[in-house]
Amino acid sequence: MALTQPFPKLVVGMVLLTTIASLMEGATLSLAIPLLQKLAGGGVQTSSMEASSFIQSLLSFFDRFPPEQQLGVIIACLLTLSIAKGGLRFIADFSLRTLMLKVGLHLRSICIDRFLNLGLSYYNQARAGDLLSYVNEQSQRCEMLTFYIGSIFSESLIVFSFVVLLFSISWQLTLLSLVMLLGIGISLKFIVASVKASGRIVSETIEEFSSRVFEVISGIRIIKSYTAESYEGKRLSDILQQRYSAELRGYAGQAAVQPISDTCGIFILVILVILGNRFLSQDLVLPLLLTFLLVMVRMFPRINQLNGLRVSLANFYHSFQTIQYFLEQTKTPDICNGSRQFTGLQEKICFESVTFSHQNSENPILKQVNMVIPKGSFTALVGESGSGKSTLADLLLRFYDPQMGKITIDGVDIRDLDIKSLRQRMAIVSQDTFLFNDTVRENIKYGNPQATDAEIVEAARQAYAEEFIQALPQGFDTILGDRGVQLSGGQRQRLAISRAIVRNPEILILDEATSALDSSSERIVQQALNAVGKNRTVLVIAHRLSTIHQADQIIVLKQGQILEQGSHSDLMAREGYYYRLNLDQKVDVLS
Repeated sequence: MALTQPFPKLVVGMVLLTTIASLMEGATLSLAIPLLQKLAGGGVQTSSMEASSFIQSLLSFFDRFPPEQQLGVIIACLLTLSIAKGGLRFIADFSLRTLMLKVGLHLRSICIDRFLNLGLSYYNQARAGDLLSYVNEQSQRCEMLTFYIGSIFSESLIVFSFVVLLFSISWQLTLLSLVMLLGIGISLKFIVASVKASGRIVSETIEEFSSRVFEVISGIRIIKSYTAESYEGKRLSDILQQRYSAELRGYAGQAAVQPISDTCGIFILVILVILGNRFLSQDLVLPLLLTFLLVMVRMFPRINQLNGLRVSLANFYHSFQTIQYFLEQTKTPDICNGSRQFTGLQEKICFESVTFSHQNSENPILKQVNMVIPKGSFTALVGESGSGKSTLADLLLRFYDPQMGKITIDGVDIRDLDIKSLRQRMAIVSQDTFLFNDTVRENIKYGNPQATDAEIVEAARQAYAEEFIQALPQGFDTILGDRGVQLSGGQRQRLAISRAIVRNPEILILDEATSALDSSSERIVQQALNAVGKNRTVLVIAHRLSTIHQADQIIVLKQGQILEQGSHSDLMAREGYYYRLNLDQKVDVLS
């Protein structure tokens, strides 16, 4: 099975131990025949032999001993088998629990690895809550599924050993019992189908609930500002109610198994007692009948448990299918890694006839874009929202690949370059700064895990962040809270710049890094950006055109195409689209 495939040695060991322990279970019960014969008649003797060859051999073994020793030998064998069986059963059960936990750990590790290596195109369509459910409840349900499968195997072997013993006592009574037990199994078929349907609904509501909770937590400011607490509470309650109803139906099915099996079992025992005299060897009728009934009594709980496990398996199976579908769907990476190591930018970056659109979209975001970014230059991208500015940066970082055209660095297609080595030479500071719920030090160090404390402090100083960091309660060791909630927008941005500085990138991408700041914060952040951009190749996606007047080249985009290109003075002299954008912003500032 796919769940246990990575652990063949553990599976084989568990199977062997379970098999031996199960055979010992039947062997232990078989000792009831000579024990009962000894207690009933005083000696263990072979019968006139309508009994099976197995029973004759069993009785012959103990008949070799003197009558006064036979009871002691039987009890000694019984105790030895019981102790050995108990020890093996403990190891087998512990192995199953270990396998269950390893499966859960393995699934979570695979899912996390997929999360980290999936392209952004997948995240553009996936729900974060669904992904969280894969590593939480869905993986936990797969753990239980593994346990149920192992338990079914174990219980089936024990039942098999009991059936073999029953056949050796009376094949007629055994066949009759099996037919009646088969009837119980068929009658439970409808319960299993109902529980399986409920399990599918439970699995789906787990994903839905995780997604909704994640959205509520992420959007709590919006929810509160629009007083939508009751609305969101009702949506979550409806999902929980749906899960509650589905789980209740599933548990009802599981609860029905025991009484149905018990009632049918009583009827079977009554029939066996009535027919026992007819089918059993007459000189052994009492020990054989009592042993047969003892085995049946021991077997019924196992069969009940098997039926219950069968229902539980149906309940949890959809979670395995859900994770399996996710892993199968994401098996092939949408961004293929290159083999050439990127050792640094020597001359220029070229976009050659680049066309790009997102998956399942018919409208290209970029259309036949051609541009050159020389090494050490300051290049600015401007244009309306949706014109493709940020997409160009995403393509350079290989978050996506273009459908047509190519991007080259010093003549080498970046698709041939190792992604890690390429991105290690780049840093990005965006408008939506993300900070981790960790210390200031660790957030800056994220840009370069090998950075020393001195380098971290120097990066903060260059980003004009050292002063406010030292004013924090624990300085560089202050925990920032989720997404840096304790800091202002300008402070968060300066930490992001510190993170970029400590990385020491060759290529720096600034994606509207100051557009959301007030004038005072923008001025400080702009000073930091000017400092970090020295002696580097800088690509700026600009919202405020006043920040890019000194750019070596300004590329103006409209509807995914390059409309104009040149320096600020050249473009203003043409009095074209860029000129009008500048006038519009000046009017906005004055108004």
